[in-house]
Amino acid sequence: MAQVGVHFTDFEGSSTKEAAQYIETNLQAGNIVFSGAKPKYFPELHFMDGESTHYLIIEQFTNKQHAIISDIKNIVSKTYEADFVLQVTADSDYPLFSLHRKDIQITPEIKHAFHNRARQCILHNEDDSRLFDHALEIVKMLPYSPLEIATQLTYSLGQVFIILSGSRYVFSCYMELQPVPAYVVDLLRHCSDQAETIKNIIIKKEIEMKNTNNHRPLQIAQLIEKLEMLRDYERLTLLALKKELANE
Repeated sequence: MAQVGVHFTDFEGSSTKEAAQYIETNLQAGNIVFSGAKPKYFPELHFMDGESTHYLIIEQFTNKQHAIISDIKNIVSKTYEADFVLQVTADSDYPLFSLHRKDIQITPEIKHAFHNRARQCILHNEDDSRLFDHALEIVKMLPYSPLEIATQLTYSLGQVFIILSGSRYVFSCYMELQPVPAYVVDLLRHCSDQAETIKNIIIKKEIEMKNTNNHRPLQIAQLIEKLEMLRDYERLTLLALKKELANE
């Protein structure tokens, strides 16, 4: 980011009044404002650890009136009360920062350098599926693990597929801007959707394990099937990317 002229400013205040002023001032200056927030305040982020910190973009903000917030995929230009946004920010100890974009310069040379770097990374990817193989090993352990350990394992698995779903979606948006056929973007979106499905199945398994009245062995066949399917689609997508970039 520094290569294209991006720089950041952190919020250093400790009150909602200062936070409101910081947000308004930066938005008026044309900067992008990011705010850390605990997912527990947003129903759209129910699949995340409620007490963790997730960063959102504040698109508009008028103190004492309203704010418009966006997330990569789950919250898109949604309006909230300004006081609510300030309360959420305060509860996370004001993790605010702004991205300054007025000095950004993306020349044809910079575009070429970044495009070539991405292209080389894809072409030299070794098609390593160890992440999925390891995830399958963990899933097969779940029915035989003590509840405390199984709960920790499912939480970690859930976080992995949250990241996979989001990263594949963002990458598909990048590839949409590249000279590749639409089917490549479709494959990436499908991988994102499948990772989202797996995440949802994992959440259901967490609920099953927490239900003390359920003494049946944990059923994992569907999860294994979906994991193996996504692993195969990831391989297919990478091969398609390599083919199209090699042709290019």
